[in-house]
Amino acid sequence: MPNKSLLIFLFFVLQFLNCSPKNRNSQRVRELNTSDTFLRYIPKDIPLRAIRYYESQLGLDSLNNGFDSVKISIRYGAGLAGNDRMIILSNSNFEWTGTVLEIKHNYSATTGEFESLSSVNKFVNPISGWENFINKLFDQNILTLPDCSALPSFSNYTFADPDAVDVQIATKNAYRYYCYLNPYNFSDEYTEAKNILFILRIIEKEFDLKPMWEYELKK
Repeated sequence: MPNKSLLIFLFFVLQFLNCSPKNRNSQRVRELNTSDTFLRYIPKDIPLRAIRYYESQLGLDSLNNGFDSVKISIRYGAGLAGNDRMIILSNSNFEWTGTVLEIKHNYSATTGEFESLSSVNKFVNPISGWENFINKLFDQNILTLPDCSALPSFSNYTFADPDAVDVQIATKNAYRYYCYLNPYNFSDEYTEAKNILFILRIIEKEFDLKPMWEYELKK
């Protein structure tokens, strides 16, 4: 689970996003962490080099050093053999914007080896409006979900070329990363896995996207 300081930090992020527009300003975000230390929350054994390579291939700015004011990146796909989708949600100057990247893995026609990533990007707006949409994601604990490795007995599961959901959250003073592998396989056992699947369903419905994974999700 996230440590106490992270939960306090994210609580104030929520307060910032839910307060009235006239009271919101970048100074309030800066004051969330008044220490000289930038806060990072990254699980052990995460291949950060691979994440940064992925971002560089797609021409994306790394979130590792923060973002003013709030940015959330959700990437999910079908393992090494399939393609991916990334949703980037940004709150800057008190306005939300969204981008969907449909990502293709390109392989050599002669050797079959992986060569590069490419994407088709489009700006999107949620059907129910930004406030309702973001609140739905917060209701599923998108900011505070633990990494799947922190779930009890998760180490009992084994994965070969797994489907994965990667989430990155950045503010002016903090960066957080967490991941879920094949969450539909253990959503009956762990509420957190169900949360991340609901997050994907909400995103797909609000942005009118074709589901990438086929699974039955019980309420």
